Amino acid sequence: MTVQSRCNADNSGIVSFVAFGTATGTFPGTFVEWGVIVMGPASPPGSLESPILSFSAAFVIFSPATTVRGVKSLGTSTTTGTCQSAFSSGIVYSGTYTAVIGPTGTGTPHVDTGTTTFAYTSATYSSMGASFHSAR
Repeated sequence: MTVQSRCNADNSGIVSFVAFGTATGTFPGTFVEWGVIVMGPASPPGSLESPILSFSAAFVIFSPATTVRGVKSLGTSTTTGTCQSAFSSGIVYSGTYTAVIGPTGTGTPHVDTGTTTFAYTSATYSSMGASFHSAR
């Protein structure tokens, strides 16, 4: 996983990432995901905690059965972190996703939407996890 950040004196900033690894579940295979997190100024001023104002990511899962392409965005979250180590405390938050699955054996792509839980669990940026819950 690669992480880059641009942080300001008030602890606001932008954190971008690229991750890749093994996908498990309904569509096992490999995945790549990239995204951006925007953090606001520390609240209260002088503290290290900053609100996560936005999160957006795109992902692709390469499964033997098909390819899944999707996007994620931040849901209603009150998650905070610090710009320099945005994920060091094991940030977990929920958001939404839209994915296009396929085409599959039927030859027709399928669009799925729902909620996702997204977590970074290591200060060294070595672990990332996400789970998906279809709205259907």
